[in-house]
Amino acid sequence: MNQFFIAKTSDIKDGELKKFKYKGRDAILVNTKGNFHAFIDYCTHAGGSLTMENCKLKCVTHYALFNPETGNAETLPAPEGSSLMEIKLKIEKNKIYHLNVIIFKSKGK
Repeated sequence: MNQFFIAKTSDIKDGELKKFKYKGRDAILVNTKGNFHAFIDYCTHAGGSLTMENCKLKCVTHYALFNPETGNAETLPAPEGSSLMEIKLKIEKNKIYHLNVIIFKSKGK
């Protein structure tokens, strides 16, 4: 499986995010207490970009909040039960790679 370097684990502090490109699309890498997750940077409501604020991913357009560990929508106007598209990661020797794979979740997970 192909892997593509994003960042070193030390590049992203707890509660921060880093923007990167995934197959030509905007994406974000987030650190929550040493756990790293990556998502397509596209709000499930209207496609707005995301930022990290008060330990939540927040859409800059209409302010919907998402869980940074699961990508699940937590507030309106993001549709109830919606989730950000998560990108599969691999961490090896303090380097973070994406594996060119989207993780599809069943509704409610």
